Amino acid sequence: MKAIFNTKELNKELDKFKVFVAPKSRLPILGCAKIECLSNTSRISGTDLECFKQSTINCETVEAGIIVLNLKDLQIWLKEINTEVITLQTLKDNKCSIITDNTKYMLETQSEEDYPTIPEINKD
Repeated sequence: MKAIFNTKELNKELDKFKVFVAPKSRLPILGCAKIECLSNTSRISGTDLECFKQSTINCETVEAGIIVLNLKDLQIWLKEINTEVITLQTLKDNKCSIITDNTKYMLETQSEEDYPTIPEINKD
C-alpha cells in the first residue's frame, strides 16, 4: 500500500477513533486502526470488540492495499510532522514508512489477517 494524505485531515479523523480502540488491551491489535486504500479514498476502521467505527477520507492512492497501525504511535508521529502532506507506505518485515518532504519515519505494522472482522451495516 502506498497513499498520500493531508496530514491534518488524517490526524483529525484518527482522533475520532480514540474511543473505539483499546490501547491497553492484552491484544495489541485492538490498539490499532486499519487503513484500507482503494481508488482515491481511504476507509479507516477501529474497534475494541464491543464498539466499532468506520469512516472514509480522501487520499491519493498510489498503490491500493491495507495497513494496520498502532493508533497512538501513528498519532504521535503525525503531531510532530509540520508538512501539509504525508505518504504512508508498507514495507517488508511488518514495517511502514511515513514520508514527508524532508523526513522518513518507520513504524511497525500488525497483520491485517489478525484484525477483527467488522460487520457490514446495511443502510436499509
